[in-house]
This record gives sequence, structure tokens and C-alpha cells, in this order.
Amino acid sequence: MMEEAQRIFDYLPVSYRDPAEKEDVEFLWDAFLIESQNPDEREFLDDESQIEEIFVNGNYLSFEDIKIAQHYDISVLSVETGFANIQSLEQTLNDLYKEEE
Repeated sequence: MMEEAQRIFDYLPVSYRDPAEKEDVEFLWDAFLIESQNPDEREFLDDESQIEEIFVNGNYLSFEDIKIAQHYDISVLSVETGFANIQSLEQTLNDLYKEEE
């Protein structure tokens, strides 16, 4: 029984596990933005594929997790040389995953 519960827990999106794990999603988003700021050095040239395949699918994120990333303040990354590309990635994430009105 305990093993079954652990297997289920392992597949839950980060945001459903513990509100304190919001930091984990923010850490993943921050690292993704830094690693993906140069389109010539990442897996996909276009922002949309990079976000969907590497960030969302690669980290098994739920819509709730994505909402956490959307509220992350990217201004802390303004010192990065590719900050304009970071802003583009943020805008693409927001365009791809709009909150229901």
C-alpha cells in the first residue's frame, strides 16, 4: 500500500505536492530561461518548441505548474546578455498557456 502511494505521489505535478515546492518550479523556470536564452545553443530554434518540449514536457509540468512559472519575476535575470530572448520566452509561455477567462 505504501509503495502504491509513493508511485502516485511521484507522478503528481510539483504544485500539487506541497505549496512550498513552488520554489522548485521557479528554479526550473529560471534555469530553463538561462540555458535557453541563446537560440543558437539550445535544442530548438523557435521559442514555442523549446518551451513545450524542453520546459513543459521535459519536466512533466501541469497547467498549475506553468501558472507558477508565468508569475515568476524575470527581472532578476535582467543582467543576462540574452535578456531580450528571455523576455521573448516568457511572452511565448504566456501566449501558449493562457489562463481561462
